[in-house]
Amino acid sequence: MKKIFRVLIIIFSSAVLIYGVFVGVDCLRLYNADESKPPIITLSPAKIENDTVKYTGLGYTVTYRTTVEAETEENESHNAISDVCGAEFRLFDKILLWAWIE
Repeated sequence: MKKIFRVLIIIFSSAVLIYGVFVGVDCLRLYNADESKPPIITLSPAKIENDTVKYTGLGYTVTYRTTVEAETEENESHNAISDVCGAEFRLFDKILLWAWIE
């Protein structure tokens, strides 16, 4: 019985450690991104409002706030230009790990 309990603890600890490394790597990757990027594994992207995009990953969410400029003569080739002006990274959609606003 002791041996089975020990193996289960090792398996559970390994899974938690691997998940922590995965979330940490994706957290740093998204924090250092120059533009709006989805998580490595995206479960459901959603556009909440005209200026907010929310990506749901494995146990965490990334929300980007954007500003959209209308089409002008200078950017005729594009319908509109969107610029990321803020982002936040939440663990389990509750715990704020980081956020930034321009």
